Amino acid sequence: MNSEEIDELISSSHFIDDHFKEQCKQYFKQIPRGLGNWFYSLSIPPAAYQGDIVDKFELVYYEVVENRLEVRSFKDVPCMLLSHTCDLDLENKTREKYVSVAPVLSFEEFANFKTSEYSDKGWKDFLDSVKANGITDILYIPGKSPLDDSVILLDRISSVDPKLLKIKIENSDTKRVLSLSQIGFYFFLIKLTYHFARYEDREEIQRG
Repeated sequence: MNSEEIDELISSSHFIDDHFKEQCKQYFKQIPRGLGNWFYSLSIPPAAYQGDIVDKFELVYYEVVENRLEVRSFKDVPCMLLSHTCDLDLENKTREKYVSVAPVLSFEEFANFKTSEYSDKGWKDFLDSVKANGITDILYIPGKSPLDDSVILLDRISSVDPKLLKIKIENSDTKRVLSLSQIGFYFFLIKLTYHFARYEDREEIQRG
């Protein structure tokens, strides 16, 4: 996304307080091109936050193979917590909501998934677009220990019982390894807005 696109998304975002939108635009203009360490918080907060990354989790999804519905899974992969921070908090809830998580793959691993549909140049151009966060359903994030440069697959979001996450963290089966800075969090929200609320061509899509 270029500077003009970010400004437009900030202006139209319902997630960023109107009082801080202009300040947010200026902050983004001060940030060097490309994502860096500014994307992450310097410390992991005590409570789970939206955008946090856990080091190991399991996700299940379905895939149609020759007209058969088959179950697929990601096992012990890093995941990003996508649900709102208050939904991740189980205290004093009248109704527990399922929460959304998305798998995190190393960029190097993802880059090896080239299919025959792409030429070598086409695949390189696609990967360049991924790194520039120009692909709506893929969030590229910079490396910071313990993760290398990675991608988050926003088309593979799964719903999980938040109690499972709580139990795994309490049993040390998984842990939160990265949290976003305030500006990183705004970038994350802008990416989600760009993915889920992107403009539709009115000539192609009409709603009754």
